Amino acid sequence: MAPNDDGRDAGRPDRRVVLGLSAGGWALSQGTWLLLPALAVPIRGTLGIGNAAFGAVMTVLWASIALTQFPSGLLSDELGHRTVLVPTMIAAGVAVAALAWLGALPAFLVLVVFVGVGTGAFPTVARALLSARFGEDRGRAFGVFGGAGDAAGVATPLVATAAIAAGVWRLTFLAVGAGIVLAAAGFHRLLAGEYEFRRPSVLGPGRASLSEVLQPGVPLAVLCYSTFALVWQGSTSFLPLYMYEAKGLPLATANGTLSVLFLMGMLVKPAAGWASDRVGRRPLVVGSLFAAGCLLAGLALVARTPVVVLPAVAAFGGALMTFQPVMQAYLMDWFEGSSEGGAFGLARLVYATIASVGSTVVGVGSETVGYDAVFAGLAVALLAGSAALVVATGRASRPTAA
Repeated sequence: MAPNDDGRDAGRPDRRVVLGLSAGGWALSQGTWLLLPALAVPIRGTLGIGNAAFGAVMTVLWASIALTQFPSGLLSDELGHRTVLVPTMIAAGVAVAALAWLGALPAFLVLVVFVGVGTGAFPTVARALLSARFGEDRGRAFGVFGGAGDAAGVATPLVATAAIAAGVWRLTFLAVGAGIVLAAAGFHRLLAGEYEFRRPSVLGPGRASLSEVLQPGVPLAVLCYSTFALVWQGSTSFLPLYMYEAKGLPLATANGTLSVLFLMGMLVKPAAGWASDRVGRRPLVVGSLFAAGCLLAGLALVARTPVVVLPAVAAFGGALMTFQPVMQAYLMDWFEGSSEGGAFGLARLVYATIASVGSTVVGVGSETVGYDAVFAGLAVALLAGSAALVVATGRASRPTAA
């Protein structure tokens, strides 16, 4: 690892500053991913595509993000956080800004790949950086980090709706792209150490990361996380369209449901992370996934009017978003050590790759069996994941906070 890159030198910045900049970078990355579903109506019109094709576009995005997880974590262990974060964020910012000129599907897909690769490197490396800085308090840090991403989830649909109404929706890509480049400049100034653009070791660190991920209980836990991630990606990619086309909400209100979902995440994630550091992670990860499954089933099968739909979305969002920071901290409890970034990146590669098909599943399902049926199926997947997680978390070979 690059000397001083992890900030262990005497002059390192306060860890709260690192957390603040990391949270801001995550908000911009997540905001980028959520712009596409929030702008689904004008994008579909511009590209001349339907739900199935739009779901495939989102799958390309999620797959591109997934494929960067292990390499970015491995490289951050070897070359340092600064070397990985700054160049990838600059590339991502340029690619996001270029989406403002979209017009043809092939060119759009190429840009989506660049956006996915550039922004996809950020979450693994940033969490490894925060884990190194916060140690046993990583649950609290991950909660704040995740809450910032959800703040972007609240703002993005509102901004997108206003931009659509004003006829300037393409400019949102320019604004977010510029923000990502500015965040890259912040990391350049904040993190110490030289940039290391050398050929890293691969086989040794790769085997060490694989060994971490193959600890008893970890593979099953990663598969359970995959269930959450598939539901999250599928539901967020199509929630505005689901509310607009199946539940009959006006477009502005339908986009607003995505804001409601992420508002709940912004509220619950910091508290969930803090609670997991204090009272244990296992009850929270199992209970939140089970509750999310029950609530999503209610949204799909029972909720029919806005007065019921909006509270159902809020409750589902609160349960689903509680799971994420706690489960991420749980995995990092397993992965403590010099291979932490690579191991977490490998875990993210697995569950993000599985989850990348979520958008296509929902897109195709909405045109075949209908929105309510496909979302009910996602609810069943969450319930099955919570049951499997009881087994996985009972097999920990390394003491954890749970």
